[in-house]
Amino acid sequence: MLMNQKKKLSISELKILDQHIITNFDQIKTEEKELEINKDIYWVEGYLCALTSSPEPMIKMDFWVPYINGADCVFESAEHTNTTISLIFSLRNNIVDKLNNESYKPLYETHNLKNEPKETLITKWAKGYLFATLLFHADLLDQEEEIARLLVPIIMATEGPFSKEAVKSGVSKKEAFKLIPKIVLAFDKICRERRHFYLEELKNSNHNSNHNPHIITHDFKVGRNNPCPCGSGKKFKKCCLLKKETLH
Repeated sequence: MLMNQKKKLSISELKILDQHIITNFDQIKTEEKELEINKDIYWVEGYLCALTSSPEPMIKMDFWVPYINGADCVFESAEHTNTTISLIFSLRNNIVDKLNNESYKPLYETHNLKNEPKETLITKWAKGYLFATLLFHADLLDQEEEIARLLVPIIMATEGPFSKEAVKSGVSKKEAFKLIPKIVLAFDKICRERRHFYLEELKNSNHNSNHNPHIITHDFKVGRNNPCPCGSGKKFKKCCLLKKETLH
């Protein structure tokens, strides 16, 4: 069990987590989407925000944590492991609270830890959010075009290969940045309805009755063309699926 989880991290704790992320940075690029990852605390906060809004409420911890820690992360001790994971969960818990209270503000709106241009921070956050969205919500986006269009301003903010198409929406970059918090809440509301449906099914079947809601343990089905959970950057079908494993 993870101990000492807080709902809000101090600036010093955010900096500690940021340094951990950067130290264990491994360049990942989704093979078919070419979405480059510049991992730091802002990327991770965007990533966790999209993860939290997943319509699937029980994504296995071993699936999503390696994208934060890095595939080759080595902790100094058990205490270091517990401290780092607790900080990650505390950051996620803070996001959960803000989304539930419909008061979410991205980290770049409240803290500039590196004195970087705000636009740079927004781009990092958007890349993290879009990466997790493609990873966890791909089926939802493929099936519902209106939901995909809802995310256009976030796509524009990534300044990646997707943003060129998003520009055709007619939304200016400045407008897109302002819309992001509202879009996050709108997308979460849509996914919350789906989570409620899944949770009711779990409740009716008495599945995981003693489950800790902050520690996600349910297996998440990885699509053959999705990024491999090990963080290699390869498609699942070309990596761990060949080894009949879900993680390295």
